[in-house]
Amino acid sequence: MVPRRLGEATNFSRSAAILQTTDMYEEISKTIRLHLAERLTSPLFGAFALSWVAWNYRFVLILLSSEPVRTKFQLIEELAFRSLWPDIVLNGLLFPIATAAFYIFVYPYPARLVYKYSGDRRRDIIKLRQILDNETPLTVEASAKIREESIKESLEARKVIDARNAEIRRLESEIASLIAAKANPVATAEDLDSEQGAVERPNVVDESSASPPSEKTIDKEVNRYIHGLSTNERARLRVLRYGINEMLDDADFIALVLGHLRVTKYATFSGDEPPGERVIAVSESLDDLTRDAAFRLGSMLGFKLGATIHEWESSPQQVLFGAYGDGDIKLTRVLVNS
Repeated sequence: MVPRRLGEATNFSRSAAILQTTDMYEEISKTIRLHLAERLTSPLFGAFALSWVAWNYRFVLILLSSEPVRTKFQLIEELAFRSLWPDIVLNGLLFPIATAAFYIFVYPYPARLVYKYSGDRRRDIIKLRQILDNETPLTVEASAKIREESIKESLEARKVIDARNAEIRRLESEIASLIAAKANPVATAEDLDSEQGAVERPNVVDESSASPPSEKTIDKEVNRYIHGLSTNERARLRVLRYGINEMLDDADFIALVLGHLRVTKYATFSGDEPPGERVIAVSESLDDLTRDAAFRLGSMLGFKLGATIHEWESSPQQVLFGAYGDGDIKLTRVLVNS
C-alpha cells in the first residue's frame, strides 16, 4: 500500500508542475502579445514602418515575388541592398527615421491649418444655404393664398367683434333702463314686469349672432362679385396695381375680392380721417376698356364716384379704392345678383 501511495503522490506533483509551467507560458505569451500590440499601435512604429516600406520598396517586391528563395537572396544583394552606406544605412535607417519624424512632428501643423480652413468653408456653405433658403420668394399662387387666408381670418374676427359690440350695447341699454326705473319711486305692474324681463334678458345670449360666418359663406358672397364681371374684364383687372384705403369699413372685403380675382399687386394706404365720399380713382394711362372694367368693379363694391389719377401725380397704383378728393365721374350702380 505504501509504494502505491508514493506513486500517486509523485504523479500528482508532476501534474501540478506541468500546470504551473503551462500557466507561466500563457502569462509570458500574454505579456509578449500586449507588449507587441502596444508597440504596433504606437504612432512612431506605424510611421517608421510605412516610411521604411516606401524607401525600400525593391526589397518588399522581391520578398513578395514568386521566385525561389536562393534567387530572392541574389536579387536582394544585387538590387535592394547593394552597398552598406547608401542602401543599408541611408535607405534602411536614416531616411525612414527622418520621414517618420516629419510625419509625426511637422505634418500635424499644416494638416491642422488645412482642416481648420476646410471646416470654416463647410460652415460658410451651410450658412449660405440657410440664407438662400430663408430668402427664397414664395410663388404667386402661394402668396395669394396666404393673403386670402389672412383676409378671411380678419373678416371673421371683425364679424365676431361686431356681434359682441352689439350685444354689449344692448346690455348697456337695458342696464340704463333698469337704473332709470329704479330711480322712479312710482312703478306700475307693467314697469315691474318689464324690469324683471330686463333683468332676465342679459342672461340670454343669441349664439347665432355671435358665431362667425363660415368660410363657405364668405366665398359665396365674394364669388357673387366675381361672377358679375366678364372673363375679359377679370383678365384686365388681374394685372393692375391697386391701393385700398385702410379707413374704409369694407377694406378687408375689398382685399378679399381682389384675392379671388388673383390680383397679386395691391397695397394699403390711409389718411388722417376716412374719406368723405366713396371714390374710386383710376389711372388715365389705362385704355378705355380697362378703365370701364375698374369703374364697374368699384360700382359693384358700392363706390358712387369716380376720379382720374393723372400721370403727374406719379402714383405707383393704377386703381385706388377710397381715394381722397372729389370725384368728377358719377358711377352707375351695378347690382350684384344673389
